[in-house]
Amino acid sequence: SFGTGRFGKWLEENRDWALSRNRFWGTPLPVWQYTDESGKEHYECIGSIQELKDRSINFGKVYADEKSLDLHKPFIDEIIINSKDGKQMTRVNELADVWFDSGCVPFAQHHYPFENKELFEKNYPADFIAEGIDQTRGWFYTMHAIGTFLFDKPAYKNVIVNGHILDKNGKKMSKSLGNIVNPFDMMEKYGADVLRWYMISSSPVGNSKLFNENDLIEVQNKFFDTLINVVRFFIIYSNLTEFSYDAKKSTEPVQRPVIDRWILSKFNTVRAKYFELMDDYDITKASRILYDFTIDELSNWYVRRNRKRLRGSGIDGDSLSGYQTLYEVITELLKLIAPVSPFLSDKLYMTLSDSDTSVHLTEFSEVNESLTNSPLEEEMQLAQNIVYLIRSIRVKNNLKVRQPLRQILIPVLNDDDRQKIQNVKDVILEEVNVRELNFIEGDSDIIVKKSKPNFKSIGPKFGKDVKAVQKIINGLTSAQISELEKTGKLSLEGFDFTRDDIEIYTNNIEGWIVDTYGDLTIALDTKLDDELIEEGIIREFVNRIQNFRRTNDFDVSDKVKIYFRSSENISLAIKRNIDYIKAETLSENIESANGYDFAFVKSEINGEPVELFLKKIN
Repeated sequence: SFGTGRFGKWLEENRDWALSRNRFWGTPLPVWQYTDESGKEHYECIGSIQELKDRSINFGKVYADEKSLDLHKPFIDEIIINSKDGKQMTRVNELADVWFDSGCVPFAQHHYPFENKELFEKNYPADFIAEGIDQTRGWFYTMHAIGTFLFDKPAYKNVIVNGHILDKNGKKMSKSLGNIVNPFDMMEKYGADVLRWYMISSSPVGNSKLFNENDLIEVQNKFFDTLINVVRFFIIYSNLTEFSYDAKKSTEPVQRPVIDRWILSKFNTVRAKYFELMDDYDITKASRILYDFTIDELSNWYVRRNRKRLRGSGIDGDSLSGYQTLYEVITELLKLIAPVSPFLSDKLYMTLSDSDTSVHLTEFSEVNESLTNSPLEEEMQLAQNIVYLIRSIRVKNNLKVRQPLRQILIPVLNDDDRQKIQNVKDVILEEVNVRELNFIEGDSDIIVKKSKPNFKSIGPKFGKDVKAVQKIINGLTSAQISELEKTGKLSLEGFDFTRDDIEIYTNNIEGWIVDTYGDLTIALDTKLDDELIEEGIIREFVNRIQNFRRTNDFDVSDKVKIYFRSSENISLAIKRNIDYIKAETLSENIESANGYDFAFVKSEINGEPVELFLKKIN
């Protein structure tokens, strides 16, 4: 829109450019003049210092030696030259517009054409330039015009245009309004990396940006803290096992567990898209896909799912593969982040690689197509969608995450969907803390789907027939709804419907909660028995222990003794699950502490009081 719009229209009109300016500071026009007896003005342009020396009658007086050579005012104005017809000429008063200086940058920086001819021609035109939107009639135009005059081609291939920065309400920043934000204050407070990432990723750089410090804080908290925590997690646990990455001894990706192959594939897909966007100079989208990958895929899914696997005291083939995978992903990710946030990425990269080699002196590795496994990515995406929907159901219905539930029912439309879910069934069940996942086909007493019209779609589409269409949609049978879900279209009574025309919903029945997201419908069994309730109590108890460890700065490898006081109900549940609790909490002993006087931490589980104290074992 900028190239064909604002800049394109300026070029279409091709207005005259007033080259001269009446100033003192700047580049003097190399033009000398005299007026003859008839009043006619004569002008001559000098093309080099050597020509100026040859034509001048007082060069040696003005410039005693090479060191004193200064072609700016007031010295150059003292030079008198002889015209081609023998008349004395003096320099005109005007300077060249400063944008002419800037427009000459591509060749002037190399002193072309007097030297560096090969260097200039190798690097011209520039791959890209970057400046503010107000340079449409300034630098963008002067470079373009001069390049066309001299070389018959543009001076650059791409432009990254920066929009103006406004305050959070969209007003121009000014002292009178008191809404100016000092960028140095922001860098001092949050760091240059956070500010750079925010400026590039929050909106396309060519648009005017509504600066909001709260958004800057969100970038710091969500993205950078997540990135740092992932690196810290790797360093802590890899050091415990004395892991050291050796590319030559690295396990072949095809021999690694599914979760490792998935993150390598997903990252490879992200990298391919990143390079495509960067090559197209869409730096905003490129930074956003790294933001999403780091938070959603790397931290919230891969690292979280592999915590137990990677935080053991020893190292085996499985954990070795995990460490290798995480190292490979983080180091390559830091290379992708480096162009936008150069300082933190460099610090983390050197810390991770335990070397003085800067990330900026490394090369991007090529996208490895053999690592990409699209079916695996699709399966894991389906698993994530199911997990996020179930978590949403828990939140909306106040069902604690640590409380196990009996089963999930998922209606499937075909064998392909069934197999995809089956392949990631264990992942789903572990993530959502549910015992079983079962499939249903066709009609069910639990999941009864109904339909209603989407008036935003059918209004413009069917016009005066909306009432009739509404009646048809409200009366769809289960078979007709199923056909619409499978094919995405449905024809009834002379009307052709698409998925956009019809909203499909479900009603809950007692003991079950049914919810839908897009084409995905899930029924969650919420009925609890004594076994499920006890398991929920134990998970909550383990959570209280881990909280105590974090609050009191225990090391991850510290072994402990656990002392507790609780109701009889919770005490019996703990005693029946001693071995599980020990394994989860690195504890050597768990005992009731009724005879001890420790600084107990008070809490509750399912409304019943619990007091807890942990003692390190030396």
